[in-house]
Amino acid sequence: MKKLILPVLLLLLVSFELKSQDTEPDSLDEYHQFLFSLIDEVNVGMYDNFVEAVDFGAIADFAIADLNVPDFEKQEFRRGLVDGASREFAENMFEGAGLVEYINYFEEEGDYFMLVRIFGEGGLNYINFQVNKNEAGELKIIDFYPYMSGEYISTTLNRTAKMFFSQSSFFEAIIENLIGSEKEVVQNLPVLMKIGNLIANQAFEDARREYDALPEAAKNDKLFILTMIQAATMLDDQYYLALLDRYEENYADDPSYPLVMLDSYLLRGRIEESLVLVDQLDEAVGGDNFLNYLRGNVAMIGEDTTAAIKYYELAVENDLYFEEPYWELAGLEVELGNYEQAVKYLGRLNFVFGYFFSEEDFDPEVDKEFIESKAFKDWVETQEQY
Repeated sequence: MKKLILPVLLLLLVSFELKSQDTEPDSLDEYHQFLFSLIDEVNVGMYDNFVEAVDFGAIADFAIADLNVPDFEKQEFRRGLVDGASREFAENMFEGAGLVEYINYFEEEGDYFMLVRIFGEGGLNYINFQVNKNEAGELKIIDFYPYMSGEYISTTLNRTAKMFFSQSSFFEAIIENLIGSEKEVVQNLPVLMKIGNLIANQAFEDARREYDALPEAAKNDKLFILTMIQAATMLDDQYYLALLDRYEENYADDPSYPLVMLDSYLLRGRIEESLVLVDQLDEAVGGDNFLNYLRGNVAMIGEDTTAAIKYYELAVENDLYFEEPYWELAGLEVELGNYEQAVKYLGRLNFVFGYFFSEEDFDPEVDKEFIESKAFKDWVETQEQY
């Protein structure tokens, strides 16, 4: 049984939900240190302690609580989930993540919530980890909320359990009390699993055909749309935008809306509205200086270099060690012919990050005027060497 459970988890990046544990609050430092150590290890590809920190038994308990199937089947599912937990689960979660960075925390009714940002080849996402102690007094991640899905994935896990049992003789018992669109969605969970497998095997056109053949209720379900968006990025812009339009029609008030829809607005050149989405995201996560860098990138897509420079400068003013905006600023100032300013930002990259520059680092044709300028020649000889 567990061979079937784990692929579903990996495809949907599912998690769990628990009520607050009845424990005495501990020092915030203890909770921070717990999460910081996990983040440090994840950032160097070490996932074992992260997997150990997730209470997979609690995950399974939530997933099967409302299922109308025999207890022995529930326990078999639970055992398969717990035994099947591995570093592959974490690798899937952080695939293409680049750097995982801590952003913020808050406390609510004795539970601690710690927000991290993930940004890399897989795009931008935020995950809010709920941390508390189990009955044995061990700190555990007891829930987490990816902003890209806009819900605690505990909700998704419950559907995943139904998807799993959809392959058994107990499926009819699960759906017998469902009506209308909910029943239609649950009945088509096996198709969603098939779509996920097709995407995992890069059979994107086949995934499109399966999705297009679904009834409208299933097509409009958030999990179905988000799953298909993964494939659409490998198909064509028209189909991708059509899926985003479908998402907008059905989930305009969903917490995931700013992250999901930003691509749609940018591809259509709706720059001002894109910046509004970034503002909404900034508010939702309680403030993140990284989003000034994102605003700068949005402004660049809109060819507004003045606004881009403003946002990039704000990003480095707020964080001296935020490297990416320095590169953007240096490049922009070279393009604009502001060589003194360009040298200033190259100097920051040299002094703060230890980069050493020479003429060979620049395009001899595109950057000819810059590397021949007095500003560059005076500076390049005096930069620090590390």
